Amino acid sequence: MAGGPGLLLPAHPVPALLGLCAALLAACAPIAPGAARLPVTNATPDDGDPAVVAVIHFDGTMLCSGTLIAPRVVLTAAHCQVGADTFRGFRVFFGADITGPGETLEINDAHIHPQFDPGTFANDVAVLHLTLPAPATPVPLLRQALDDSFLGQPVRLVGFGSTAPDADDAGRKRQGTAAFSSYDAMEFVSTPAPSSNCVADSGGAGFLTVAGTELLAGVTSHGDGTCSDHAADARVDVQLDGFIQPYLDATGPGVVEPGDACLYDEHCRSGACAVASDDARISYCAPPCGGPDECRPGTECAAGADGVERCRWPLPTPRALGAPCTQPGDCVDECLVEQGQCSVRCVPVGADACPSGFLCTQLGDGFDFYCLSAPTPHHGCAAGGPGGPGGLGLVALLLLARGTRGPGRRRVWRLREPV
Repeated sequence: MAGGPGLLLPAHPVPALLGLCAALLAACAPIAPGAARLPVTNATPDDGDPAVVAVIHFDGTMLCSGTLIAPRVVLTAAHCQVGADTFRGFRVFFGADITGPGETLEINDAHIHPQFDPGTFANDVAVLHLTLPAPATPVPLLRQALDDSFLGQPVRLVGFGSTAPDADDAGRKRQGTAAFSSYDAMEFVSTPAPSSNCVADSGGAGFLTVAGTELLAGVTSHGDGTCSDHAADARVDVQLDGFIQPYLDATGPGVVEPGDACLYDEHCRSGACAVASDDARISYCAPPCGGPDECRPGTECAAGADGVERCRWPLPTPRALGAPCTQPGDCVDECLVEQGQCSVRCVPVGADACPSGFLCTQLGDGFDFYCLSAPTPHHGCAAGGPGGPGGLGLVALLLLARGTRGPGRRRVWRLREPV
């Protein structure tokens, strides 16, 4: 592509995306100052297309665009960096202007394509799951493979970008038309006719019309730095079988067994999607019960805060702090494989460094401290008391370590990001 690819930055890059740019100087360098607010150029305001959404920061500022493809699922670009570790900082807006009337929904799950390549933009797609059904009808997807018959056809572009490189009006939905000019195994390229995609349009929609029906064919990905020569969309047809459809199947109603992780009540084959009492980030299917024989092995028939008896996991809930684990991915936070326990990093200062029943414990001889299950209490000097590893003795150890470090060496605390 002429001039090389340019990353279509969100309107307000998040720290993770800034790190991505640092690693992709070749991709980010061509974007001129002010380009972080480039538009669907030569576009018109769009009060329709209710399925095309704005992905916004939790404070309401603009990030990217996206498209509703199922009642609770939005398709967007992977380079927007709304994934499993970051989605709690973002929401999805349904409406024509993020400063006007509309409906904002929270996200309770997100996945970036596992083979997304930020250097080539291959597999530049991600899916977001909404806490509630959307106030819009999902758009149909292009399921047939692209071929030469699409060359020269109009592509309708929809996104929430601004109107000019120096404009500060991102957040208004707009539409425009480009021409389908080429395609390869991962994406298709369009040229202005007269419109083109850019920046806050990342993750937005590229529609093609087949047999009189408009279908979502592309997810806005990248283009030239001035947004005047070309833009590339990730191909929806290529992503259907391996990424999009499996996620839609896994998050559809009635597919989750009792005791397994769920996203909403109807996700379960039976019962409700109960929130774990020891970690609000964990939910699992908990059917009603009248005795222990009615529950899945490992779960127990117990009343929750609502007084309803359901098949619930005893504490610690699987994946929560203190639960057993064997490999990364078994826990909401981190799995300490050698300890066989889900844990989280901590700062060993103060009695509340970890929840009740856990001690902020040093692992190895470095500065890695984790919340680990407290040992069984016994008579004598308590391990978690002022002289133990969770109290003043640990602080003294920390001070000693700081005082004996060699010249030029720097110890840095690694704090867990809020989720």
